[in-house]
Amino acid sequence: GIGNVISIEVFDETGRFMKKLTDNLLAGPEASIVWNGTAEDEKLVETGIYILLITIFDEKGKSERWKRICTVIRR
Repeated sequence: GIGNVISIEVFDETGRFMKKLTDNLLAGPEASIVWNGTAEDEKLVETGIYILLITIFDEKGKSERWKRICTVIRR
């Protein structure tokens, strides 16, 4: 297969949209995506809990979706 198409969006813990990390990124069987802790306006987000919504489409058009929690800590 050609791989997967990945979209990742970041939301704060209240469900407010913060940033789209990838939009239909074509990736092989493995991919690394790095979030630099910024919102859509490129300003740093506050300390807190964030939700990554990951959607993957395979070459047959089948999709899977995951939610992952991450914490941002500023010092």
